[in-house]
Amino acid sequence: MFKAEGKIHEQERDVSKLWKNGEIRISILGIENQTAQDSDMPLRVISYDGASYKQQLLDKKQKKRYPVTTLVLYFGTEEKWSKAKHLYDCFEVPEKLKPFVNDYKINVFNIAFLSSKTISMFKSDFKIIKRKVYISLVPALVISVIAGLIFFNVLR
Repeated sequence: MFKAEGKIHEQERDVSKLWKNGEIRISILGIENQTAQDSDMPLRVISYDGASYKQQLLDKKQKKRYPVTTLVLYFGTEEKWSKAKHLYDCFEVPEKLKPFVNDYKINVFNIAFLSSKTISMFKSDFKIIKRKVYISLVPALVISVIAGLIFFNVLR
């Protein structure tokens, strides 16, 4: 939740998971599903990530803090993602300010354009689901949950 223009607004991630290696918590993983490109995606992702960090600050029971990782799963089949991937792409930053403004980068995965080599690294049924994206889009929520699990498997 955040306040803007005197009103309380709610923001929610599409999917949020805890990334654990055994019993050890490694990171918080956010997954955002996109069927259309959004030039403001870096601004949206930084707000979701910031909210996750704020939640960690407010949780008095939590003894350790964790990094937040967000994956944007783009399901468009016409073209690869060509909109903003960096905060600097969202507005003009004068050269004199650049040393003081962080250029936040988002992680976009073009699901319909994954290479055969990348697909072969998957250790689950996502190989089959990914191929179906060419034919008809599988509901994004189902794929995002599977993709989150795959992301962990590929990094092992």
